[in-house]
Amino acid sequence: MAGHGRTSWDDVAVVTVSILRLVARYEKQNGEPASLSRREMAKVVGVSEYRVHAAIRRLVGSGLVNSEARYRDDGGRLANALSVTDAGKAFLVGIE
Repeated sequence: MAGHGRTSWDDVAVVTVSILRLVARYEKQNGEPASLSRREMAKVVGVSEYRVHAAIRRLVGSGLVNSEARYRDDGGRLANALSVTDAGKAFLVGIE
């Protein structure tokens, strides 16, 4: 990835596609939406939690991923449930 504080558009695209692939792989392996925290995704992809958050915003904004808030019984927040949309699946087919 680019250096400290500066990110190239190529890096942004690589991180965004990496997150999309991670969500798709999780769904395929587990048969349910991905419920990974930003910290877990950042560790897998090798980037900061902020970059994961930004990638998810781009994916949701582009209609490639759906994000649903989840909560514990006591009202505490859980990791959002992320699922790849049909458009996201078509995008992945187009690049693989």
